[in-house]
Amino acid sequence: MRVPYHAHREIVRAFLHFSTTSATYPFAACEVALNNCRGTKKEYQRLLHLHYENNMITREDSNMRRTLTAYTLTALVAFASVAEAQTSPSLAERRAIAVFEKDSFPALHKSVQTAAGFEVPIKVDWNSLALPGDDKYYGQDDYLVKTVFTPLENAMKDIARDEMGKQALREKLQAISIHYTEAGSPASAYKDRVKFEAGILDVNFRPFTNSADVDDRTKAIVDALEAAL
Repeated sequence: MRVPYHAHREIVRAFLHFSTTSATYPFAACEVALNNCRGTKKEYQRLLHLHYENNMITREDSNMRRTLTAYTLTALVAFASVAEAQTSPSLAERRAIAVFEKDSFPALHKSVQTAAGFEVPIKVDWNSLALPGDDKYYGQDDYLVKTVFTPLENAMKDIARDEMGKQALREKLQAISIHYTEAGSPASAYKDRVKFEAGILDVNFRPFTNSADVDDRTKAIVDALEAAL
């Protein structure tokens, strides 16, 4: 289930309400955790469980925990029908992602090819990358550049740092496929979201999520390639 932007905003508001009323659930930690977890219902539940295990909300705060969980799940359920209805990008979102494809993608594609040392084709499922409600962010580096293209470029540089690596890429890497499918592993499970099979490097990273994790995404790509080259 994809959670739309306004649902995230309601969930963040609910969490931050409690973060200002209890020293056991610090404001900063709550804000950072939720801003970095713009994902599925399962991810929100995992986030709650993680904080409970780490005693950020103590056993004595059971009433607050129940209310906090109720706030979160209420927000998710309230917007579930909207989330499920947004299975394809709106006109505004298609226009916004088309602008990125036209204005930004050619240079990014070239950078990846240069790093790889040959003109590897890149196929992009643009509609799958156009997350609902976030069209005003599509052109920002945090949306696709840092989450997808910079890790790809860095991974190619790492593999192709010597002639042996360059030759291995040329011989076995036929194409790169970029898309986002929400089902499956959590968005932060980067190694599970990269596959290299039959010459196709499949990259399934969620846009606009944990954009600082460039190195982790890069390592996931490098590991997938090195295991099969």
